[in-house]
Amino acid sequence: MQGLKILDLSDNLIESLPNSISKLKTLTALMLRFCTKLEKVPSFSEFQALKMLDLRRTNIKDIPHGIEKLVNLKYLDLSGTSITEMTDGILGKLTSLQHLETTTYFRKGDILVRGEELGGLSKLEFFKGRFYYLKELNRYAQAVHARRRGPRQYRIDVGNQPEEEYDLCSDSEQYIELRGCCICTDGVKIMSDVKDLIIVNCMIVDLCEEEAFFSRFIIPVPHNFFSSLSRIEIFHSKSTKKLFLSNGVLGNLQNLKFLYVVGCEEIEEIIASESELEEEGASSFKFTLPKLCWLELCNLPALKSICGANGVVICDSIVQIDIINCPELKRIPLNLPLQDDGQPSPPPCLETICISSEPEEWWQLVEWDHPSAKSLLEPYILKW
Repeated sequence: MQGLKILDLSDNLIESLPNSISKLKTLTALMLRFCTKLEKVPSFSEFQALKMLDLRRTNIKDIPHGIEKLVNLKYLDLSGTSITEMTDGILGKLTSLQHLETTTYFRKGDILVRGEELGGLSKLEFFKGRFYYLKELNRYAQAVHARRRGPRQYRIDVGNQPEEEYDLCSDSEQYIELRGCCICTDGVKIMSDVKDLIIVNCMIVDLCEEEAFFSRFIIPVPHNFFSSLSRIEIFHSKSTKKLFLSNGVLGNLQNLKFLYVVGCEEIEEIIASESELEEEGASSFKFTLPKLCWLELCNLPALKSICGANGVVICDSIVQIDIINCPELKRIPLNLPLQDDGQPSPPPCLETICISSEPEEWWQLVEWDHPSAKSLLEPYILKW
């Protein structure tokens, strides 16, 4: 046993590990996942050869003693434990760490992790966990950008836990979710490679009239590009009338595939004009979202415009459009590609336009840029 390197006790009903296990100084992997009754473990200070420690779904309540001495540890899974806080200074000593999971599950508080300390783990390739406060996300993003390298995969939740257990975009490799956050004037710093951004029940504080919702989202590098974003979902967020500014963030969303805006009662414009030329000019302004395949606008009672009076959205990859309970929206600025004979045609990938069944006259009153648009798109309509 003295030369033992791998010890896998997963899925057992053990309640504690004996102190004698500390004599196994050659261990490189200790796996205790799904030992749901396990509460006590001895000091890990002698396990300095350990590279993998898996405590997933155990009932351990405190960070094991001596874990800061595991300088060779590459894999640490604390998800689903009863641990609530990572003691200050411990993460910074695990300099070999490549894989870290600290997310717990429904009805358990996630492990409190410090953003700046996590950002100092230069070898980290995978992280799944939660910051309770936006300032910790900002510190983490700043640290990652300062050394120009972060994890290749991450799932970062910020703020409140959901009221029920669920997992949006579980296959996403770069995912950030904000829930119940107050977004102040110092904004939200995010990583430049984020692909999925989910925003739930958040409030913008002290937003100026000329500012848009996404004016508060910052990538702390030159040009502030959001070129990796593939999915944006915004649910029940408050205190904002504009989502994007036409000359700002929108021009960087060339990889955006999914845009969902749901239950934001004060939103009036999705893409807001930034110049008088756009607002008053006779010619149309075209906004190209080449990869957008799904647009959902739902329960937006104040929404008046998707992209201003003169704007047109070119999204030839669009598959589905959902416009549900947006009674003030009078114009759908969808570009219709022209055929060889100069006549318009539906976007080539379009399958469904889902609209509210009430009020019934809404669809009849919607304005289009081309007189044939309504008849061309009628076969795609699904009333909800």
